[in-house]
Amino acid sequence: MGMIKMVRNNDEDISKFLEYLYYQKNLSESTIYNYNVDIRKFLEFIKKDSKKINQTDIMIFLSDSQRKGYKNATINRRLSSIKTYMDYLLNTGKIEKNPTLGLKFEREERNIPEVLDYNEVEALLDAPDLNTDLGTRDKAILELIYGLGLKVSDIVNLNIDDVDLVSEYIVKKRNDSKMYMPMNDKSLKAVKEYIDYIRYTIDRDSSDALFLNRFGKRLSRQSIWKMIKGYGKKVGINKNINTIILRHSFAVHMLENGVNIEQIKDILGHESIATTQIYRKKTEESFEKAFKKLHPR
Repeated sequence: MGMIKMVRNNDEDISKFLEYLYYQKNLSESTIYNYNVDIRKFLEFIKKDSKKINQTDIMIFLSDSQRKGYKNATINRRLSSIKTYMDYLLNTGKIEKNPTLGLKFEREERNIPEVLDYNEVEALLDAPDLNTDLGTRDKAILELIYGLGLKVSDIVNLNIDDVDLVSEYIVKKRNDSKMYMPMNDKSLKAVKEYIDYIRYTIDRDSSDALFLNRFGKRLSRQSIWKMIKGYGKKVGINKNINTIILRHSFAVHMLENGVNIEQIKDILGHESIATTQIYRKKTEESFEKAFKKLHPR
């Protein structure tokens, strides 16, 4: 494990803990690196042996992090790292009680997502050249993301059998569940044209995938990211165009047009309504700006 060899671990317990994360928990080296940094910062702060740590030590460390201006997301990550480390010490018999029991995570600040306005969405969706094979494919992808609020991973994982052009729906698979999502007129038209005229002309290996690259292979997330970025630049959208901006725009525009937030939660696949509430804040922000701009005073 190259990463663990690169960091200096004088504490044998930490070294064995990092090896446990790598070999037993199968965590990535970057994640393990973060664990190492968080725990080292904590131990350097309290200047105690791992086996002598109490809850007060942890609370003082987290309070100091907060006082120094660290965001709640960072504080929560540090607490999570310490919790995991203490669980490891408990399970290996090094300590008798986990001192993190009862400590709660801070409520994280949720950034209001950047979205496109209606004109920007139309410009982006009209950007692909429908006289080309890839332009026809890209049009279908953009219409599905915006029309159904799909994630890029949903697009990548779609198979040709997940599309029913007669019943006008696609099947979105998430874990062990399936969701049948109706296509609107524009997304249906775009997907139909792609399947009827393009899809099978570039399928060289009898692929199951719906969306293929020029070599007949399943499209990657990176390819879709570059594609959306490229079209955003092409039409001159001066925003951080990324793979989720259309999904965010879908959610906000649905709310603005009166769709119930519970329905949007189900469509987006959020486990908690709290995740979806961030879009309501965006609509309130838009309303406030419009009100101030249009008010006669």
